[in-house]
Amino acid sequence: RINPDGTKIGDDIQVTTTYAEGGDSFDASLAWSGSEYGLSWVDGRPNRPQRPEIYFARFDRNGEKLGTDTRITDAPTYKESPFLLWNGNEYGLAWHDNRDEQVIPFARISRDGVKLASEIHASNVGGYPNVPMLAWNGMEYGLSWFNTQVSPPSIFFTRVSGAGNKIGEDVVIQSDNGIAKPAPITWLGGQYAMTWGRNIETGFPDTTFYLRKISSEGQQIGRDLPIAEGSSPKMVWTGAEYGVVWHHDWNRNMELYFGRFDPNGNEIGETIRITNDRNSSYGADLVWNEQQREYAFSWVEGIYESGLEVDEIKFTRVQIIQPCP
Repeated sequence: RINPDGTKIGDDIQVTTTYAEGGDSFDASLAWSGSEYGLSWVDGRPNRPQRPEIYFARFDRNGEKLGTDTRITDAPTYKESPFLLWNGNEYGLAWHDNRDEQVIPFARISRDGVKLASEIHASNVGGYPNVPMLAWNGMEYGLSWFNTQVSPPSIFFTRVSGAGNKIGEDVVIQSDNGIAKPAPITWLGGQYAMTWGRNIETGFPDTTFYLRKISSEGQQIGRDLPIAEGSSPKMVWTGAEYGVVWHHDWNRNMELYFGRFDPNGNEIGETIRITNDRNSSYGADLVWNEQQREYAFSWVEGIYESGLEVDEIKFTRVQIIQPCP
């Protein structure tokens, strides 16, 4: 779909074929290094249905795979929701690990997918910390996550140094019985911005999600701004505008939508529908490629193969024709 502010580039590219090996691929996270894309995801290959692992792969700007998949984790636990971020020299990776104590691990990953040091536990609060999100402020990471098993359900924030060490204590960003995960976070220069959602009375999974600015220590700045209605938003800051992707089931089928917003939360142009077919599309992520002036997206697509429905990862790009005014 094309509108005056954005153009979808080429066809969707399927970047995993896990169904051929008897498993699913899900929870994809995409990062741009300045010359190539890094992608992390959860992969349930044979003999690992109850303990899927997190994998990493590299792709050129057109979505062609560079090299082979690299397994990042290897432990007898269930993992989900990886989040990958490039900091200018290496990747930071956070995920949820279903260990006895339920934690958000964090690890440093090289451009080639090599773990650079032992992972740390970035979350201190108990319960069920999940859906971690990372932002890099030039010196350290800001990490947000959602916890359903504290009362009331809450969004938390913590800091992690460039060397991979936890800084200070966890901070509560929002506590609300109506909170809907996740809580994407991005660095604006001087402060963070994040989105969080509240369930709409008309029913799940629709939510209204809001833009909030917070300090580098996690304190709220100003008031929350409503952005859109949908589920599971992901956000990136380009230096001039926010790009936000989310999914919605307007037609009883989950599809992805994309919007651009100015620094005050006002939408720029029209919402773009990214996917449009009979399969459900969800679990989206996006990055901004400044060199090409385009957004890149990854998501999970339910695919029917030999009578079975399996999940695979797809990729596409949207070029910006009209810059933010």
